[in-house]
Amino acid sequence: MKRVFLAFILTVVLASVLVGLAITGDSVKDPVCGMEVDAAKAAASCEGKSGNLYFCSDHCKEAFCKNPEAYLSKKELDKLGLCEEKGKKEEKKGCGSCQSTKKEAGCDGKCGQTKVDAINHFHTYMHPLHEAVAKGDIDAVKKGRSELADLKSSVMNANCPEGACSHSFKSAKTAFGEKVDALLVACDKGDNEKIKQAFEEMHTAYEALDHTAR
Repeated sequence: MKRVFLAFILTVVLASVLVGLAITGDSVKDPVCGMEVDAAKAAASCEGKSGNLYFCSDHCKEAFCKNPEAYLSKKELDKLGLCEEKGKKEEKKGCGSCQSTKKEAGCDGKCGQTKVDAINHFHTYMHPLHEAVAKGDIDAVKKGRSELADLKSSVMNANCPEGACSHSFKSAKTAFGEKVDALLVACDKGDNEKIKQAFEEMHTAYEALDHTAR
């Protein structure tokens, strides 16, 4: 019984420390992907009334904006002074920066925060299609097939950005290219289920590539 109680106390203390770090702005974990983030160099942040959260990328911030309660408890959100309705269409009255934060997160598809123009351009193509696929609109992917092929070519010809790990970038770019090719084949065959699966796999590969190009 004592061991169980001790374990509970340690868990509470650890949770308090993690939230405390987020409030002070020290090196913390991205609440979405769990990656260690240096607050001073974070790719994105979310400002609360009494503390901030930091993210490794705009994609992680976007995911948080859409559904913050999926990553932090209501108690943690309240402690940071963040709105629980951050991702909803209707802004909670008196919630300050919810809408502006959502806009800054790149939710309008105009993120483009990497060091590679071709990848930034691909983001503007990817974002609306990702929303369309989520709604079951597979035809949108089929219609964008030719553009996808052109954008893929531009990304594959892009050089590793200065300051990035060349090995990681090249590996991620190769994986991305393979997933795009698989999606193109699926589009040619016209199987909606396979197109959806191939698109999601390509989206995951794109996010990995995006992270290596920052």
